[in-house]
Amino acid sequence: MVGDERDLVRVRTNYRNEDVFLYRLRTSPEVARRLFLVYLDRINELADHPEFYHLFSNSCTINIVRYANLAGRVGRLDIRHILNGWSDRYLYDAGVLDTNLPFEELRRRSHINEAAQAAGNTKDFSERIRKSLPVPLS
Repeated sequence: MVGDERDLVRVRTNYRNEDVFLYRLRTSPEVARRLFLVYLDRINELADHPEFYHLFSNSCTINIVRYANLAGRVGRLDIRHILNGWSDRYLYDAGVLDTNLPFEELRRRSHINEAAQAAGNTKDFSERIRKSLPVPLS
């Protein structure tokens, strides 16, 4: 799904009352750019040839892993790729998230529902939901 961060997050935090977590990733600008370009190519493909969602072969999390592989990720399939609620734990264990904090503390501090609800529809929504996130140590 492509959309404005403010709209996508607020649907989940303000209307569906889902728990939303935002993590800072440990990655280089080059890898982030490669992944972004993979996503752009994929979005264009889907505009021309739509596909159906499938829990095991074409889900949000599986596709994130698939696109990360195209951008240069090296690794094996992990059951947490299929169990969406475990994705953050997988990223933590893989060292993609800050491991200077225990996982539960990082997760607690990365929960952005209150910040998103307080930010409302402001122009600085993105900055406000990131303001209290932990900053990874180098």
